[in-house]
Amino acid sequence: MTRSMKTLTDLEVDGFHHDFNLADGHAYQDLGETFADIVDALPTLWTTCEHTRVPDAEQRFRAAFATLAGSEAMMTSPFFKVCPTASNAIDVVAAALAQMQLETTLIEPTFDNLSLLLRRRGVRLRPLAESRLNVAALSKVFASGVIQGALFIVQPNNPTGRCLSSAELTAIAELCVRHRTVLVLDNSFRLYNRNTYDDYAILHDVGVSYIAFEDTGKVFPLHDLKASLLLCSNDLQALVNDVYNETYLCNSRFTLLLLEMVLQRTLSVGLSAAVWSLVDTRRDVLRASLAGTGFSVDATALHSQISVEWLDCSETGLSDWEVARLLEDSGVLVLPGTLFYWSGVPDDENHRNIRVALMKPAVQFQAAIDRMASALRRGVAHRPAMSPTSNGGADDVPAGHSRGNER
Repeated sequence: MTRSMKTLTDLEVDGFHHDFNLADGHAYQDLGETFADIVDALPTLWTTCEHTRVPDAEQRFRAAFATLAGSEAMMTSPFFKVCPTASNAIDVVAAALAQMQLETTLIEPTFDNLSLLLRRRGVRLRPLAESRLNVAALSKVFASGVIQGALFIVQPNNPTGRCLSSAELTAIAELCVRHRTVLVLDNSFRLYNRNTYDDYAILHDVGVSYIAFEDTGKVFPLHDLKASLLLCSNDLQALVNDVYNETYLCNSRFTLLLLEMVLQRTLSVGLSAAVWSLVDTRRDVLRASLAGTGFSVDATALHSQISVEWLDCSETGLSDWEVARLLEDSGVLVLPGTLFYWSGVPDDENHRNIRVALMKPAVQFQAAIDRMASALRRGVAHRPAMSPTSNGGADDVPAGHSRGNER
């Protein structure tokens, strides 16, 4: 598979070249007082690694993460692997789905690297609108035969923050069992979800075939030192193990033991103090800055608790690409929402959103928000009058970028 159009990740890489970058959703916020002294322990940690076996480092990391996540079943699952990044975990999942020749139904909107990695491995994809991610709608979808093979859900979903309740996950898992469907869960933003429950216990109790993965890179600002836990049901262990071993030997012990320290520190002070309070503050600052811009929080993301914000620009008459270009002219990088609609099905609704990242260094974040608000007010005020038949600029895509339907 080859492509000539830019993806969301390409745009995030572009953001690294700008001082006011609100594009990528990785954790780049200030380390803060909670974790500051961990830096002083790094030399000792290096020595500790030299006397720690890889399996022991992996077990310690898994135990710390599972404890913080509140999942006893995650901690006691007989099979798990550790990938260097969530993208690596996605690729393992994609290879396993391709080996089983499972057509996969993937949630939409969601970050486009999921579809890109799955397709690169040869997995056939169908979209499922996030609005249909409820038991009543899914029951009809399953009954119609649209979902066959695997159902891939992002929980909480990026970009909207949509979360499944324990009852919803149980019902969806039961539907998958009934229709012999593998359930895939991307839990990369798990630690932002405040409605905690032991999801792995639900998966095990229901008896669904599943693959799931976790991530630390969206939460802890460790200069991209991160890890992704990968777990699956008993019936898929042999395949997932083979795919993993063909690709990876192990993850860095130094990274795993550093993450163990960070996870344990977070547990000691609480996720609210270590993570959630900062997210809430940043979200409040961003939402307050939208006054007078014509922008609002998308209705699907009003209750989002994850580290990005999904904004609606439809009232301004500007498309997502026009907004992204307007902001880039002011030095601020955000992501256009079109590319989150990875299936590329033409729809004017797909051009009305931008995604803004919250977890940036404090000074950079505030300066970027100030520039963003000022640019939006100017851009909306000076916007040319639009004809009744105008599509809001949905077709006005900057050169070299994709509207999502050319891949």
